Amino acid sequence: MVLKYEATSDLYKAKLKNVRHLCLTMDIWTETMAEKGYLGITAHYLEGTDFRSINLSVKQMTTNHTAENIKTAVLETIAEWDIENAKVVSVVTDNANNMIAAMRKAFDHRRLPCFAHTLNLVTQTATSLDDINDVIIKIRSIVKYFKNSVNASDKLRKVQTASGVAEGNVLMLQKDVPTRWNSKFYMIDRFMDMRKIVADILMDDSNGPPMLTSTELELSKQLLQLLKPFEFVTRDISGQKYVTLSKNYSDCAMPPI
Repeated sequence: MVLKYEATSDLYKAKLKNVRHLCLTMDIWTETMAEKGYLGITAHYLEGTDFRSINLSVKQMTTNHTAENIKTAVLETIAEWDIENAKVVSVVTDNANNMIAAMRKAFDHRRLPCFAHTLNLVTQTATSLDDINDVIIKIRSIVKYFKNSVNASDKLRKVQTASGVAEGNVLMLQKDVPTRWNSKFYMIDRFMDMRKIVADILMDDSNGPPMLTSTELELSKQLLQLLKPFEFVTRDISGQKYVTLSKNYSDCAMPPI
């Protein structure tokens, strides 16, 4: 395995040596079971007209996630891959203060904020307003109930199959994940698609959470319309086979609000 890694890394080092410019993307996350922090770094470049990406490192951060320690880990990684600092034309990270400071130390002013992360912050702020958040909490409680109740989820499945839906096409409710882009939109969207079936099941279940009122359902419908353009843009800029940095969304044909 070690020999295979060394042979592969030598191959890509040779490729990177011929690259004039490249971009780095990176993020730090915590593996929740072991509470260990990891720094992932990926290099992106053009080979002719083809877009290429190489994962340079998934390195465990054994020290505090200070700007200085992050800077050191990043510079050590590009040195290991024989990447000249001057070749790095931009570095994309989230908006964490330690990451911003680390990139300023390592690459001066070549850091760019992750557009998807920024959009996510915008939608998180918008959906934290009291009336909207109350509806989202209510939807989430219904979704969690169906996911934790074998009887409720079985009824959800049986109602669909009884109406002619093939077993492989049966839909289930989706729960949002704080760190996953657009997951709140997908949770609300799936719930609204299944609201009539869900309402019928909850009506016969004395242990289930309360169903949304007509006013709350209307607010959910409006919220979907509000979030839809953000979902479109986030999905579009998350492409892996094309350059996304130069996209200009002021000229894009986006779904209307």
